[in-house]
Amino acid sequence: MEKGTTPLLQWDPAWILNGQDTMAGNGLRVCTWNIGGSHNPIKRKKVLSFLKKENIDIALLQETNLDDKEHLKLQQGGFGQVFFSSFTSRSRGVAILVKNNLPLKVLNCVKDKFGRFVIINGTLQGQNISIMNIYFPPAHPPDFLTKVFLDFSELNSDTAVVGGDFNCLLNPLIDRFPSGIASLFPQAKSLKAICDDLGYADVWRAFHPSNREFTFFSAPDGCQTRIDYFFVPRTSLQSVLSARIGSIVIYDHAEVILDIKLNGAFNRSRHWRLNTTILKDHTFTSYFITEFKAFFSINSQSTDNPSLLWETCKAYARGLIMSYTATKRRKKREKQKMLEGELGTKEKDYIKTPTPALLKEISVIRSTLDSLLTQDAEKKMRFVRQKLYEHGDKPGKYLAYLAKKRADSQSIATITDSDGNHLYENKLISDSFKKFYTNLYASELPNDAPKLMENLFCKIELPTISEEQRSLLNAPITKEEIMFAIKNLQNGKAPGPDGFCSEFYKEFLEPLRDMFNHSFSNDQLPQTLREANISLILKKGKCPESCSSYRPISLLNVDRKLLSKILATRLEDSLPLIVKGDQTGFIKGRKSCNNVRRLLNVIQAYQQSAVDGLVLSLDAEKAFDRVEWSYLLFALNKFGLGDNFIKWVKVLCDDPQASVLTNGLRSNSFSIHRGTRQGCPLSPLLFALVMEPLAEAIRVTPAIQGLLIGDVHHKISLYADDVLIFISSPETSITALINIIELFSEFSGYKINLTKPEAMPLGSLHSVPNTSPPFPFKWSPSGFMYLGIFVTPKFQQMYKASFVTLFDTIGQDLERWNSLPISWLGRTSLLRVGILPGLLCPIQIIPVLLSNKVIKDVNGWLRSFKWSKCKPRLGMAILQLPSSMGGLDLPNIGFYQWCAHLCYISDWITNDDSSIWLDIETSLSKYPLQDLLFFGGFKSVEDHCNNPVTLDALGVWRSVQRFLGGSKLTSALTPVLNNPDFSPGFLDAGFNFWLNKGIRRLNDLFVDKILLSFEQMVEKYRLPKQDFFRFLTSKTLYPEEHHLNW
Repeated sequence: MEKGTTPLLQWDPAWILNGQDTMAGNGLRVCTWNIGGSHNPIKRKKVLSFLKKENIDIALLQETNLDDKEHLKLQQGGFGQVFFSSFTSRSRGVAILVKNNLPLKVLNCVKDKFGRFVIINGTLQGQNISIMNIYFPPAHPPDFLTKVFLDFSELNSDTAVVGGDFNCLLNPLIDRFPSGIASLFPQAKSLKAICDDLGYADVWRAFHPSNREFTFFSAPDGCQTRIDYFFVPRTSLQSVLSARIGSIVIYDHAEVILDIKLNGAFNRSRHWRLNTTILKDHTFTSYFITEFKAFFSINSQSTDNPSLLWETCKAYARGLIMSYTATKRRKKREKQKMLEGELGTKEKDYIKTPTPALLKEISVIRSTLDSLLTQDAEKKMRFVRQKLYEHGDKPGKYLAYLAKKRADSQSIATITDSDGNHLYENKLISDSFKKFYTNLYASELPNDAPKLMENLFCKIELPTISEEQRSLLNAPITKEEIMFAIKNLQNGKAPGPDGFCSEFYKEFLEPLRDMFNHSFSNDQLPQTLREANISLILKKGKCPESCSSYRPISLLNVDRKLLSKILATRLEDSLPLIVKGDQTGFIKGRKSCNNVRRLLNVIQAYQQSAVDGLVLSLDAEKAFDRVEWSYLLFALNKFGLGDNFIKWVKVLCDDPQASVLTNGLRSNSFSIHRGTRQGCPLSPLLFALVMEPLAEAIRVTPAIQGLLIGDVHHKISLYADDVLIFISSPETSITALINIIELFSEFSGYKINLTKPEAMPLGSLHSVPNTSPPFPFKWSPSGFMYLGIFVTPKFQQMYKASFVTLFDTIGQDLERWNSLPISWLGRTSLLRVGILPGLLCPIQIIPVLLSNKVIKDVNGWLRSFKWSKCKPRLGMAILQLPSSMGGLDLPNIGFYQWCAHLCYISDWITNDDSSIWLDIETSLSKYPLQDLLFFGGFKSVEDHCNNPVTLDALGVWRSVQRFLGGSKLTSALTPVLNNPDFSPGFLDAGFNFWLNKGIRRLNDLFVDKILLSFEQMVEKYRLPKQDFFRFLTSKTLYPEEHHLNW
């Protein structure tokens, strides 16, 4: 921008940033095309790029020449569903490609084993739709067409479309150039007869009765023919909007495109999104920085409103980017568009006045045009290959994407509204979701909410943070915090409504801090920072026709996420001090595996108990989305987080707006009045504070009787909104528990879905307890799902319940990955990013010791994949060595399992108070847990501790000792007192005196690894001289000094 340019603060930047192009069309665009093989990746890229450019919804491709596995390569470029029929890898083959956001629900697919046709039948916008893709080989028996058309007609769909390459002429006089004889071949007669009998019409000819256009060019014969057709029932011709034949460029067949009218409008929205590759264009970055700085310099002097300035800067930046990219795209397309127009003109001229010179010109144009398309495809493929070369062998996002299983279509074909009506139109589905979330995010806070809050909070005492922590939490936002937040942004994440990705902020950081501080003083964020798009993810096992079955993920604008990230970074250090150890979700330094180990130890503690016990697994309904903001702010105040921090939360809660994305359509925005947004970095931390008052109320309510294990009552365990309640005396405890939850629910928005919570009996409880009101939970004596694993009442069943299915999945994944185009080293990396994370999680959470046979089997699968099912040239032991020792860092499942158990053992040794399971596990052993590690025989341990959770950890400890060569050595940490291998420690009470003097383990008898004499012992520990015999007796714990393991 040059000096003197009028400032652009006059227009509304929010309208520009959030504006969308909504296409209120009702047409379905279908294309049929014989592509003559798609083995070549360049050709495949050209075909898919063309389909994307033409906005094809459903593509019918013939002669794909691919086998079943290779057909899946067509599942890209915006086409999420592929239905195909294969013959051999070098002939025939047909495929139907369905666009990602097309809400077509395919109910049935019929394939021909000879690769000649594929039929899909399903629903689209409430209409039954059937599509058949045919490749009719030359000189094929005519009966084939009759049979397949008859089978297709029996589907009786509202919309029926048949398309394909039929290799025959229905009218040789006008469908061939030069014109041939008027008689029909038997194949054409059969096709014409069956279409007449069933009432099917040749769509293109119905719209162009006398035109002469052709779909196939035979270079050897120099003739053109129309042998690719679309057929629909004659009664459906009124639903056809247009039919046209394209140009013969990529192959010797032209595409035929059909536009069909659907019942109701099929609305879709276009959303602008920054193409981050442009940030690597040095010409653009130089141009952008110059223009942006000039704009900012002029406009920063014309306003004292940093928020408006920031909004305007974003809008101007978007305009610069769109202008630059559009110009670049237009220049790139100019030559291609000119050639396409010239080709169309020449082809029409040739039909009127055919001359060899004109035919040669047409061939040259086709060749030039194909060359342009090839160059573009090659450029894209080079980029793909470069990316594969750079990242294909490294464990990261790209390799994980290659290994990712092709997901089912995420489109929503139908929704049942609140009145039970089935909705099929895209606009109606969008409106239904909008209505659902408008109601969900509408506040239900009663008028007497403050009084109800006080009623609960007066019964509990919440901790508060220190003044130093409060000062850090409430300090003004600094530039350093913004820079730290930007550096920690993840690339490749979906942007918010303004379209700017995180990469943009990493390249261009200007007036963010001023905008944040202005928003704080003004008590409101700028318009675009209050906007969000809600992306819907179907929950596993849920009905796809219900709005409540989807998880709403808020796609916030990145500048809004930066603010939340700064506040979250400040808060995360204070949370462990004010949220008790029972809550492990999203708390720094806490792990969900502690919850599971605690639960398993509770179950073991009550295996033989005569007490009636119960474990309740509570399921909250839309827990994050129902949080009432008045309660949230009230709770934050009770925790003493400070006025400034609470004000920031108020600013974030001030008039937020959201729109729902369904099938590519963005709904109108609506206001949000409650909830913590899933997708906001601050939300999970705030939710932990929301749940803590409820957890504390349950802890301090005497009527809720927990499970007494040792000297501790255990009542509650939480991971975010996944809540476990441990209770005894269920007849009275459940009533008190429900009363507390109902009181909390009245003002917090928390709502238990009483149809889903499960109850597993413990101890002597074998039947549903008699409670008032009647027992509201699902009775689950065989176990229940918790944190993604199935918890069983018997520890021995845990392996079968959790690992068998996991190993089956790993085997299937390895089989699927065998065909991926990655190197030998890439296979090692793929095992690290594809197998290891999915295996580590259950290994860490479930404290089951996998047998040597299981580990051997898993290593066999990994070895087979590593060597592509060929004979291994190196052993697993070498491959699993670290790279510094000549190995490949191949995952060693046995070592990972050892490490997972050793983490728990380290808590035994350090006696970590934050381990919420440690007191239970200690009470289930007759001896201190750390002492069990140093007993001589494993059998003696089993006599004094029958907890399988502990025994499996001890099994790992023994295995590690054997591996390190220390299993035959006596440990210097061997206990002297209460050691089953040292009977005097039991029989002689004088050793208790030694314990009081500080002599507990063998290493207490040594200094600098040298055994103390009795005189030195007397001097150091003030032992009486009559303990000389005890001193001699203690030496029997280690036969020789060099056998001691230090």
